[in-house]
Amino acid sequence: MKARLSDIIRRWGAHISFSLVDQALFSGANFLLNILLARWLLPETYGAFAVAFSVFLFLAGFHSALLIEPMSVLGPSRYAAQARRYFGHLLWMHVGLMAGLSLVLFVAAFAFLQASPDVAFGLWGVALAQPLILFFWLLRRACYIERKITTALGGSGLYNVLLLSGLFLLYVKAWLTPLNAFLIVGAASLGAGLVVWRRFLGTMPGAASDAPALPLRAVLKAHWNYGRWTTGASVAHSFSTVIFAPLVATFLGLAQAGAFRAIQVLVTPILQVIIALGTLLLPWMSKRHAEEGMPVLRGIIRKATLLNVSVVLSMALVLLVFSKEIITLVYADAYYTELRWLMVYFVGATLLVGLSQPVALALRAIEKPSAILWSKLGAMAGVVLVGLPLIWQTGLAGAGLCVVLAALAETVVLVFCMKKLGSRPMPASNPDPLSTHQ
Repeated sequence: MKARLSDIIRRWGAHISFSLVDQALFSGANFLLNILLARWLLPETYGAFAVAFSVFLFLAGFHSALLIEPMSVLGPSRYAAQARRYFGHLLWMHVGLMAGLSLVLFVAAFAFLQASPDVAFGLWGVALAQPLILFFWLLRRACYIERKITTALGGSGLYNVLLLSGLFLLYVKAWLTPLNAFLIVGAASLGAGLVVWRRFLGTMPGAASDAPALPLRAVLKAHWNYGRWTTGASVAHSFSTVIFAPLVATFLGLAQAGAFRAIQVLVTPILQVIIALGTLLLPWMSKRHAEEGMPVLRGIIRKATLLNVSVVLSMALVLLVFSKEIITLVYADAYYTELRWLMVYFVGATLLVGLSQPVALALRAIEKPSAILWSKLGAMAGVVLVGLPLIWQTGLAGAGLCVVLAALAETVVLVFCMKKLGSRPMPASNPDPLSTHQ
């Protein structure tokens, strides 16, 4: 008899609960960061922060593609017996990648100094803070791979306290700027990350005496073989998601970019719940696929899709019905309240993400990252070919519609790729039948 959704939830109830609380604490702090900055700063200044934050997300995509995503798949399937050694190599890879990206961004920020000092200083804040922020992100995801969710939960709680305390200090002292906001996020990430690192590595057993050697070069090669596809997907993803704030700022000005981001932030809790479920599911799906093959994933996809849609619809209904009251309460600014109609676009795009995420997780679990790349390219094509003219001609309405079109294009390509993979034999000698590189 097929397991029902209720059986899955009951079996994984504790893990799901801890994962949701962890994601609520971590994302809740970042959610409040954006809410408070939008409330306390002028729309133009918050727009500068939104542009700098978009650049951070773009660069974080490289980190995720080359380190976090491969770790979530390769860690439980290939390096489980050498976990301590493997994670040690990942930390050195993190240091090298962050040194290069931060240096490039620090120099590039000078180009914005004359046109928009707030954007330039925000980018310098990103350059200084992103190694610390992504250090914490890496450790949180590693905790999920090793099923140490309570360790991640403790780190997220500490991060929440440090971030909000620092933010309120900046506000009280009238030191709140995009640069200082990023520095506070970096400091909070470092404090929480060091605590998680100590607890995480302190409880991890060393490699067995008969375990084979694991040179850094081998880990680099494995991550590159997987991450070269997701790196391309990350760049394409940026053109279909985080690029909107810079695009709106370019075409319509920083104030409208700030307003666009302020409304979008109110919908992010729904997305964070989906991400929390996906963070828990990906290592498990990878392990189940390695043990039982493709058929088991199809059942997981159906159940995860049903769960995602239920979550999105229930939360979105509250947001849409009480949008005016929520925006007025949160921002106390009529400028933002008048733009509440943007929320319809963000909710629609989030529903499409909920539909497509289980398919994307399955494709990652079976190590078919080229499918993720094609889906992101499809979304990017929608933004470039349709979205840019829409923003130019219709302003914020065009930007909102473009968000939905990008999510729709990505969903269509993901489903197509999964059906294509399911309709052909998949010999072990071909690591990625969607790839043109054998």
